[in-house]
Amino acid sequence: MLRATSLASVFVGDEPDDDVLGAANVGMRTMLVLAPRERQSSLKAQEMPRRPDLIVGSVCEVPAVLLPPEARRSASSQGRSSLPESSPA
Repeated sequence: MLRATSLASVFVGDEPDDDVLGAANVGMRTMLVLAPRERQSSLKAQEMPRRPDLIVGSVCEVPAVLLPPEARRSASSQGRSSLPESSPA
């Protein structure tokens, strides 16, 4: 069990209606991963029930956005990934 609180967690999803809204409703920070052909400029705020805290173009960008460089190096050298409690989102 991770014992992470919703305030120390980030939910990463690709569906504004299901993923972003659901996670935000339980107090989590949210990150929307755009579909391969989707652009941020095509997202209309009025069509989303809640705007995500962060938007990235690919799931490959998630570690770089969430972890500071020293945490990425430490986590990769230990063969794990970890979210710092004070991560930006």
